[in-house]
Amino acid sequence: MARDISDVKQVETGLWKAERSYRSLVENIPDVIFSTDKDGKIFHVHLPAATFYGYEAQEIISRSYTSFVFAEDIDSVRTEVKQALRDRSEFTKGVQYRVVSKDGHLNWVEANLHMQFDPQGMCTRTDVIIRDIGDLKKAETELRQSNRELKKAIERRRSLSKRLIELLEKDRRQIAMELHDRMGQSLSVLRTGFGAIAKRLEKMDGDILELVKSVEEKTVQELLNLKNISYELRMNMLDHLGLVPSIRTLITDFENSSNLRIRFFTKDIPREIDPDKLLALYRIAQEALLNIVRHAHATDIYISLIKQDNKVLLSVEDNGVGYDKQNMTVTSDGKGLLGIYIMKERAAQVGGGLMIESQIGKGTQVITEVPL
Repeated sequence: MARDISDVKQVETGLWKAERSYRSLVENIPDVIFSTDKDGKIFHVHLPAATFYGYEAQEIISRSYTSFVFAEDIDSVRTEVKQALRDRSEFTKGVQYRVVSKDGHLNWVEANLHMQFDPQGMCTRTDVIIRDIGDLKKAETELRQSNRELKKAIERRRSLSKRLIELLEKDRRQIAMELHDRMGQSLSVLRTGFGAIAKRLEKMDGDILELVKSVEEKTVQELLNLKNISYELRMNMLDHLGLVPSIRTLITDFENSSNLRIRFFTKDIPREIDPDKLLALYRIAQEALLNIVRHAHATDIYISLIKQDNKVLLSVEDNGVGYDKQNMTVTSDGKGLLGIYIMKERAAQVGGGLMIESQIGKGTQVITEVPL
């Protein structure tokens, strides 16, 4: 009695080829692969050459999968496995922990688990692929260290920048006091002296009298100029009047001393603002106007100061000559861009930012954003 078993042989041949391909694939995988039974005991293992474990295959068979896990990481690994068992999850990926090699070294690995369950939901087998991620962890550690060092460098720079601005304001106050106390007193004495001389010369030479009166008038004018400079340097009005009136006064001073037309728009600016932020916004507006007077050759300036959400937006725009930001390294008078640098530092010190937009022949706009 004979039976045709050609189909059976074809299936067996196919299975044999598939098994051979599978073994060839597994044997060439650089990762560690092991399988555990329902009790978590290893019954099969694939160890590539020079593995980080340092064990031979026979030294691993029949041991628990946790035997090689670093003691501090065992709880977290068990938690992941228990969660997968509760969820009856066939695949669990990205379990990271440290394994202890035969010579005692720690190695970071990442495990991907494939669990098989019987009809009652019991896990009968787990296949685990373990990949060495030591280089990745080292890179992460180095990156964290670099970030810490970068933060320290930023804090040092911020501290130095704050100190620079504090010294600048201190110098302004000292100069204002010197101008007011010394130069102001001297000019006042000169004014009084010229007035006395003018009275004595009233009945004498008219030309000499006119000369003395002319000098007296110039002295009075210089005294007023000195008071204005001292006033701007000390900025007491900023504390008493607030930001909007102070900028209006600033605008009036610039209009009186130049041919500029300045339009000012403001909306919803609160009366009470943090003193540091108040000073920063005022000084930025002041510096921007000074730059326009010195370099822009503008005729019109548009200033807006508005509250948007929880921040103050200051914009100073002119119709001047503009400049090429890519090639601009020094100002036209050769003194460098210290003013722009200080404006940016002032904004940064109070948690804000400053942006400058400019095109040759189309003017310049300084935009500052400061949180309240």
